[in-house]
Amino acid sequence: MSAPRGALLNTPGKAGTSRTKSQSANDQYKQDEVKGELEVDLKAAKECGFDELVRHFFYLILEDSQEKKDLDDWQKKIEAMQSQRYYPPEKPKEKKNEDSQQDGAGQAPEDDEEPEEIGRLGEGTEDNRYRSEDERKLIKQRDNLLNQLLDKAMAEVLPFANDATVKQFLVDFEAKLKSSNEPERYVPYVELCNRALRLLFNAGQNLPVRKADALDIRFQVNHPHVIGSHYSGAQKVNRKPDVIVSSRVALTGSCFTEQWPAVGWTSVLSCHEFKIKSVKNPHGIMDGLQDHVYQAGQLADLTPHAMLPVLDTVGDTEDAASSKRSRSAAGLDDQQGQPSKRKRASQGRSAGSKGKPRTKSGAQAKVEGKPESKDEVEARVQCASYALEMLSYSVGVHHAINILFTDGTFWVWYYDRQGVLQSKGVSIFKDLPRFILLLFIFQRFTLKDWGIVPDLNPGAVAAHKGPPATSASNVEGKKAESDIKKDARAPPVFFAINILKNLQEFPNFRQENAPVVKLSDVELNMNEYLSYKPHCLAGRATAVVASTGTMKSTKQRLSMVCKLYHPEYRRRNEGLTMKVIYRIVEDDMSLAQQDTARKNLGIESMAKYLPQFYFCGDVMGTSTHRIRSMVNCRWKGHRVMRIIGMKELKKITTVTGWKFTKAWFDGLLCHAFLWKNHIEHGDPSLSNLMYDEETECGVLTDFDLSLLQWEPRVFGTDRTGTIPFMALDLLTPRYWDGKFKRYYHHELEAFIWILCYVFLLYQNSERQTHRKVDLWRTSSYEACHKEKSSFLTDFAVTDDIEDFDIKADFKDCWPVADYLLLALIDQRSVAARRRRHPQGTPQTRVIPEELQDSADLWQKVSDALQERLKDRREANFGPLLACFQYFKPDFELSDDEVKTLRNKFKGILGAVPARDSIPVVLEESTEGNP
Repeated sequence: MSAPRGALLNTPGKAGTSRTKSQSANDQYKQDEVKGELEVDLKAAKECGFDELVRHFFYLILEDSQEKKDLDDWQKKIEAMQSQRYYPPEKPKEKKNEDSQQDGAGQAPEDDEEPEEIGRLGEGTEDNRYRSEDERKLIKQRDNLLNQLLDKAMAEVLPFANDATVKQFLVDFEAKLKSSNEPERYVPYVELCNRALRLLFNAGQNLPVRKADALDIRFQVNHPHVIGSHYSGAQKVNRKPDVIVSSRVALTGSCFTEQWPAVGWTSVLSCHEFKIKSVKNPHGIMDGLQDHVYQAGQLADLTPHAMLPVLDTVGDTEDAASSKRSRSAAGLDDQQGQPSKRKRASQGRSAGSKGKPRTKSGAQAKVEGKPESKDEVEARVQCASYALEMLSYSVGVHHAINILFTDGTFWVWYYDRQGVLQSKGVSIFKDLPRFILLLFIFQRFTLKDWGIVPDLNPGAVAAHKGPPATSASNVEGKKAESDIKKDARAPPVFFAINILKNLQEFPNFRQENAPVVKLSDVELNMNEYLSYKPHCLAGRATAVVASTGTMKSTKQRLSMVCKLYHPEYRRRNEGLTMKVIYRIVEDDMSLAQQDTARKNLGIESMAKYLPQFYFCGDVMGTSTHRIRSMVNCRWKGHRVMRIIGMKELKKITTVTGWKFTKAWFDGLLCHAFLWKNHIEHGDPSLSNLMYDEETECGVLTDFDLSLLQWEPRVFGTDRTGTIPFMALDLLTPRYWDGKFKRYYHHELEAFIWILCYVFLLYQNSERQTHRKVDLWRTSSYEACHKEKSSFLTDFAVTDDIEDFDIKADFKDCWPVADYLLLALIDQRSVAARRRRHPQGTPQTRVIPEELQDSADLWQKVSDALQERLKDRREANFGPLLACFQYFKPDFELSDDEVKTLRNKFKGILGAVPARDSIPVVLEESTEGNP
């Protein structure tokens, strides 16, 4: 198995969003940062109505019927209209301020505009003013039909809400709300849910919905079991969901015994978390529960999103010890080696025990239950931490659904790569029929509805597979013998995409004069990651896995890799960017046959410095658009899971010394070639420089964030980069807040930092430690700026270079880095003098200061490389040096050039618009080829 690529912290996100949410190959990644990221994501959560969210869930379980066909047709049209409204043809507009240029966002409301209220919709809902008349009519038709179906379903489940046994479990649950020992709530809640599921198993015969799914879900007390984090940088982090939802097959024991099974994240379908607000006056309870008869009607008192911060803090003084969660108990502390007092006290207790035994003295409880950490972790952060693990243990998880209880009020939380949706709070006591309806829907959920992409998640499929559910006799009580048999079959390692059946109009890629590589199927090895597993809630969550393709004609096997990630739907498909680049390479090859200067450079084609793509496409059913459209949530953009198949490459650090230096120069040259042809890479980093063993060349990869300079753009929204390698000018609040534009010299500076990073950190192709460079490896751009600035200062005044601890593999190569660092220091000094003592006015200067900075650094780097590499015999640097001079980038485009380039590439970019998906269907089609 190949070692993970060194994907570091991270790509800057939108201003005000989490800043460390890319995969983080930092062994010192602290759990404080995890908590901070989750808090940022939760602050950006969108609220939707409870019924609106349930309506969407109900839509998912509809079977083939006229109602389903009508809803599908209407929703498809609605989404098309919304896409046109939010993604209009791009037309540059006037600058909003001196640092930001706006290209137009259509007619969508700005984030700071208050939408008008529409019916029962909550905060962050769509504004009807911006909808067309046709869109409003379709939405009304859709919602009316769903409301009718939901009313029928409510009538169907209402008798079960008034069932005597269900009511008794509810009364027991209410009684436990008066206890300061939170775990006492779990068992009656689980008994209530499992009893209801048993009654609901054959319900819904008169509804156009699926039967109870073969998963045969049930609820189970999980505490005090811990479920470890899968993330390699946080092995000591443990999560402890209070209650989980899983399948009958995945659970091999009963929640009513003192010994019940621990499960892994592959077995968890949903997590339910509990929070004590008050034992004197629990939130969400009602009087006369025992004799209350539920009737169909409107929702009772809803608790809005804004109340959560209030409810998510400890209320009564005597409740503090039992309800407050220490960081270690929440699994948000990296000091898990020593068990906490709470953990030691809970060992050996039954399902109804979590922490200390109940005592009569509140003061005594406070002493015995005092957590080791004073930091309180809010329940909504805990709930999000479980979703973080559910979304991160496999690339084959599209979304997660969790429930948070504060006393008797519960919120439904929905997490996907676009962000977080949260329903309004509903009282389980006042609105039990709606809770029962939610259970009815969950019981009919398939793995896909729970967020599992079956073909991309063989581990989850293996955990939940089993015979179809034919009865519900074992939902409660002790499990039958057939239920506790473990499946001896090992989880499948591979899954295959059949190109002929499952890909629709995927691009054919070719390089130079080589034929197109046509594959009939591709087998992905989900147990062999060539990158670090993503560990984030929202964002791209990029993963690279080993794969094997089968040639369509010869059936020959082809070793390759597949990249899976979740880009913004509006962002240009990386495959289309590569088609543009390949066209540019072909034009350059033609020029080499005609132009003497180009022909004599010694490098016939730049293709060998670029990745070779085989196919790309979007996974059907993974768009984050639908749920937001269905719940009428205001949104700006959405994400989709994308797959790219490409030639297998090795980490560039697999080579050392002058071979590495030459491979690094290959990537630098490719970068200059692209900028000369007006393509900005966007993120030069160590993980984006690879090595091709076949050609013995360095390869510049990952063009997902690349920009075509002739296209309209919003400056300030393309904040990209990987922190340890980013230019010092970009490690500033102005850049992070979108008020500072990135230029060529910023990306060129990144290559200098990459070279120093490897020379000082790597020995025998393995990363070592370095007292200075290790400090660059942080998620804080402020900290990285401070450490790299200090490094440059020390370098400028140090005579003894041995103080820098250059690794043995690169000591002979160090003079290259030495000259480049001096060039960087010189350029920064010149730029500072130019800004402090400007000559002339902006109107009289030949070129803007920023473009002059790019020209200056390019010249200084070119001189440094010429000086240190022209006479080296360890590698043939002559052609590289000549090409670097020839491909000096153009730093500015004229209006005529913009028009020319748009016309030139409209055949590629116009055939499949930038924001159009290229669907990949991972499930077998019953209707032949798409």
